[in-house]
Amino acid sequence: LWPELPVAIGALKSRFSIWLAKLLEKWSYNNANRIIGLSPAMCQTIANFGQDPGKISNIPNGCDIDLFNIDPERGRKFRDKTRWLLSNPLVIYTGALGRINQVDYLVKIAQYMAELNPQVRFLIIGTGFEEKNISDRAVKLGVLNKNLFMVGELPKNKLPTIYSAATVCTSLFMPIPEMEANSANKFFDGLAAGKPIMINYGGWQAELLEQNNAGIVVPPDDPATAVQQLNIFINDKDRLQRAGAAALRLAKTNFDRDKLYQSFEHILLSTADYGSGN
Repeated sequence: LWPELPVAIGALKSRFSIWLAKLLEKWSYNNANRIIGLSPAMCQTIANFGQDPGKISNIPNGCDIDLFNIDPERGRKFRDKTRWLLSNPLVIYTGALGRINQVDYLVKIAQYMAELNPQVRFLIIGTGFEEKNISDRAVKLGVLNKNLFMVGELPKNKLPTIYSAATVCTSLFMPIPEMEANSANKFFDGLAAGKPIMINYGGWQAELLEQNNAGIVVPPDDPATAVQQLNIFINDKDRLQRAGAAALRLAKTNFDRDKLYQSFEHILLSTADYGSGN
């Protein structure tokens, strides 16, 4: 939520800017006919501001199943033409490379995995403020272009093939409580692709993965332990298959974009009717 998160990470520092941001937040909630939160935790935080729960709706980011749930042959072809990948396990991260995303965490995991299971490959796709720092760290740790590879930003229509080729998808963030309410696109893209997901934070997504056995939750401050969990997970083919099936089931039953749009449209239309006095 804004400004909760920028305050937590120090992006808003001065008392005046924080006061002004919170004033705008309060004004926005008080003057809204309806409020949509992207996660249950966001909705609860908004309700804690004294807002009527009846005007708050939870509509998370949706899963584009038609885009991401593709013929597995596309993923196999990508593997066949990618010499550093071939039949090796692949762990992917796609998205922003900002400070809050803590993607250097994956670089540390790659370092440990190079010793534990050198066949595992890591692929980071995206750009951002921390891109050079992540690349430099990967060079320093001796993993760049060995078991960890980085690609710049790709068009979204290219990503389904990468997801199809992946063994595990990841969503990563700094270990701050305010981030646990997030609704990151990459999490839902992984579900839509029917892929197991690894995250390094708690909150509603962690509960969702654990309750449905759709992935693993690893400690944000202990990559050495995380790599052990990940390696065990990757080596259990039956568990991987079940987790992928559970992920796709969640995408279809809970997060289908078309179904969520119907809820969104209903809220918009009912709000418009309310505003017009009908």
